[in-house]
Amino acid sequence: MSRSITLTALAAVLAAGAAFAQTPPAGVPAGTTATCGDGTFSSSPTKKGACSSHKGVKDWYGTGPVKVWANKGSMTYHCPDDKWYGKSADGTFMSETDAKAQGFHADHGKACQ
Repeated sequence: MSRSITLTALAAVLAAGAAFAQTPPAGVPAGTTATCGDGTFSSSPTKKGACSSHKGVKDWYGTGPVKVWANKGSMTYHCPDDKWYGKSADGTFMSETDAKAQGFHADHGKACQ
């Protein structure tokens, strides 16, 4: 019985991970998602690799809605964990909701959210 309660509590904490994101302090550039260990800022949409060349992530502020990479040529959008995320020549970052509203479709039908 206590094990299932512990596992349930752990799952709730992990699911609420975004709640642990901090609010950016005053004076940081707009769109900042992290302060790096060397004091620089990152606007990476994901924490993984955000400050890889800058002594790691010191403070994570989060990103809000998932940003996708919308490929204008194919009208396909890619999620942050996709190998094509941010890689095509003619694309832009936007929310998944905006991408769908503009007629983009998920790569291989796999929505991010």
